[in-house]
Amino acid sequence: MPTKKKTFDYLIYEIDPSILKPSKSWIKKGKSYYQVNEKNVNLTISPSMSWQIWWEIPIEILESSGSNL
Repeated sequence: MPTKKKTFDYLIYEIDPSILKPSKSWIKKGKSYYQVNEKNVNLTISPSMSWQIWWEIPIEILESSGSNL
């Protein structure tokens, strides 16, 4: 049986930088650190990936505060 290939949809939005602002201390989870800020955005820092920061922004926030490019 062939492996099903994952597909991803990416959207580009111009947003207010305050949406990405950390708001409290980080919680260690495995090898990464995470938190959910005041805007309900998930932030993750991955030391094993050269300290990359990842944000998961709910689409409702993007649609109400950003502009789709």
